[in-house]
Amino acid sequence: MHLTSMKKIFISLIFCLFSQNALAWGRLGHETIAEVAIHIMRGSHAETQVKALLKGGETLVTASIWADCAKGFQYCHAELTPEMQNFVHHNPKHHHYHYADVPFQNKQYEGQGGGAHPDDVVHVLKEAIQTLRTGSPPAGRSWTQREAFFLVVHLLGDLHQPLHVGAGYIDDQLHFVIPANNKDAQSMNTAGGNMLCDRTKPLHVAWDDDFVVHAMRAHHDQTPLEFSKGLVISASSLTAPRGNPEEWIEAWANESVELSYQAFKHISIVSVRGAGKGRASCGQSSENEIPHENPSHSDPKKVWGITLPEGYPDQASHEVTHRLAQAGGRLALVLKAIWP
Repeated sequence: MHLTSMKKIFISLIFCLFSQNALAWGRLGHETIAEVAIHIMRGSHAETQVKALLKGGETLVTASIWADCAKGFQYCHAELTPEMQNFVHHNPKHHHYHYADVPFQNKQYEGQGGGAHPDDVVHVLKEAIQTLRTGSPPAGRSWTQREAFFLVVHLLGDLHQPLHVGAGYIDDQLHFVIPANNKDAQSMNTAGGNMLCDRTKPLHVAWDDDFVVHAMRAHHDQTPLEFSKGLVISASSLTAPRGNPEEWIEAWANESVELSYQAFKHISIVSVRGAGKGRASCGQSSENEIPHENPSHSDPKKVWGITLPEGYPDQASHEVTHRLAQAGGRLALVLKAIWP
């Protein structure tokens, strides 16, 4: 078989494997971020401290998906380790740590505003960084140094995925709106695009997985390690802001909300229907349309059919490449600030 054909098959297999049970950014995205950070931290004190936290067989790459694997078997196709089970027991809201649902029209993250909450990605990431920097978790948190490390490595990546911070809310007329209150927000929330369906594919999954694979193909790369090599130059040029690293997080969250505005604003909403069961909300949805004039607000579990503008995947993949490079560079900056 021709080498080029083998390469295409390999990438297609990766796409099929990871798009079915999507992690935030997907395994490919998180591992790319970790590979970038590894390169930038090489020879630093932070690298030594990271290795001291890791156990046999673990690397920064494996650490990058630990927080997703702790969600359950379906995420990494492996049983939870005793350490993960302990984390889940002491952190019953850990599923909420990975995102915020800020209306994209706000164009910035507000810690006390709509879509933000004490267990969102911004709050938890700041507290996990503080835990590593000071040696103990803040009041109300129960995690070990290793667990805080796993959270920092993973959530720093999540923070750079625009749809993990900015979200779309849709009214009865199928328009994006800013909800007036929490009750409206519940029935209007598209869960970061998870309930926006481009046929059977949630928009959020496309950002987590498809556009990463698209970017890898554009760079002719097969693995996160290969992909990361093309991102290192721009990632290495990033400089640390002033102050402690937990103070940097909201500014980076603001970037994601601004980018989510671009990700959502040109999408056409064409239908609304009942959501499918489980995580396959788009693929298993009922074909019975909810009438546009009277969608059911008593059942918030619904999905919206969408169409994407021409060229959307190419533009999104370009942005994904940029954000993965930023996330890798900034992960290195955060870890080097914690362990200078």
